Amino acid sequence: MLIVDESLVPKTEINYDESVLCSGAFDRQTKRRRPTAIVKVRSPHFGYTGNVSARAIVTKLPDKVKIIIGNAFFKQNRHLTDVIMSRRTTASKTPNIEMETKFGNSK
Repeated sequence: MLIVDESLVPKTEINYDESVLCSGAFDRQTKRRRPTAIVKVRSPHFGYTGNVSARAIVTKLPDKVKIIIGNAFFKQNRHLTDVIMSRRTTASKTPNIEMETKFGNSK
């Protein structure tokens, strides 16, 4: 699922009838109902050029954070590249790993 900052969604598009029960990292397991909205997202990092429509939780997010993309978003949209997974793939091919392998083989 997506969580978007309320500043990105027109008030007329927020749906209080389809709210989601959730808790934040610092809520001490207190669950709160948050409204949702259908939003369109797009990123060149998704490996897809079109917009993707998805239901998102609408709430006030911390300064400079406008969207949080959960793993479920990528499970529901398998045609997209998970940006975290693509970074892991890149990181696993770093020169340091190759050098350690060569060093380990030379003993």
